[in-house]
Amino acid sequence: MLVAIKTLLFGGQHSPLQTPTPHSRSMAFHYKDLLRLSATELQHLLGKQVLTSVELVKECLAQIERHNNQGLQLQAVISTAPSSLLLDAAAELDAERAKGTLRGPFHGIPILIKVCRSIPALMHTSR
Repeated sequence: MLVAIKTLLFGGQHSPLQTPTPHSRSMAFHYKDLLRLSATELQHLLGKQVLTSVELVKECLAQIERHNNQGLQLQAVISTAPSSLLLDAAAELDAERAKGTLRGPFHGIPILIKVCRSIPALMHTSR
């Protein structure tokens, strides 16, 4: 599956996603390896409209739920911003991209910051 995305990124005749369509575009973000792609690879997919920031945020939130609270129960992420806030921000970034505006190399890519120090008034996992 990752090969199909890498083929799209770097060219080739055998990618099922070479010509993004509404059906093939939505297939890209279902690959479980999507979150293993680099920021450069994700930006390429976002730029080619194979993926939206909203879809990427949804997949990241699903991944946190899948491994943090269920499945492996890692409990590595204590809290996230409300989903509605994250999805609204992602939609705004998608709209900016559609107008040709990019804020920087991480435009529209979700970032998780792990706090490794005790910060007053914040929950933390450090000792």
